Amino acid sequence: MKSIGMKKYVLAGALAVMMVVASVVTGVNTFAYSEAPVDIEFGKEYSGVIKTTEYSYRYNFSIDKAQGFDVVLNNEPINGGKTMPVVRIFNEREEELVHYMFEDAYNSASFALTAGKYYVVVDGYMGASGEGATFKLKLTAKELPKTSVKKLINKKSKQLKVKYKTDKTVTGYQIQAATNKKFTKNKKTVTVTDYKTASATLKKLKKRKKYYVRVRTYTEAPDKEKCFGEWSKVKTVKTK
Repeated sequence: MKSIGMKKYVLAGALAVMMVVASVVTGVNTFAYSEAPVDIEFGKEYSGVIKTTEYSYRYNFSIDKAQGFDVVLNNEPINGGKTMPVVRIFNEREEELVHYMFEDAYNSASFALTAGKYYVVVDGYMGASGEGATFKLKLTAKELPKTSVKKLINKKSKQLKVKYKTDKTVTGYQIQAATNKKFTKNKKTVTVTDYKTASATLKKLKKRKKYYVRVRTYTEAPDKEKCFGEWSKVKTVKTK
């Protein structure tokens, strides 16, 4: 199984943690598991012993909508052994979406996934030595961030500027406007790809029409799919 990775540094509380984020990997997962795979319970702690990739643990889970996740992994060497725990996320097609290589005793990372079936594999880095290490893993699911419409500006004819609340933990935003409450008539949608951008302009709208406006965040999953949060409360405005 071949992967292409790049090093990133993130903060886990007060600790700087090194992790390698891999690109999507297609192919059959050939890990041999130390124990039978189990269905994971979000928020519950799971433990095991890791040495090399020959000592692996699999945890299955499924979600019916896009969600965010926090993964926490603690590891402790056994009798001076050395290993670097690796947490891998696979989809049901056996594609490795991302993996994290953790160096410290306490490690954490966050990611988002679209609806579907997935599983987590915990194994030891190939350079491990001695008796390896024990690990404790916890995967917690969370709702994706919400945003809100702050202000609607209709100074120009058939245009509408939408200001909304930004969030540094997301990838971007989707803004939508329509002339009915169900958002099926004269619908306009704009996607903003920079989380720092606090406004978007909708153009070529109907003249002197009442518009319903809403906004939602999105977070990019490891496979580049967009994971959308819930829509904000709707606000209305009349165009010029």
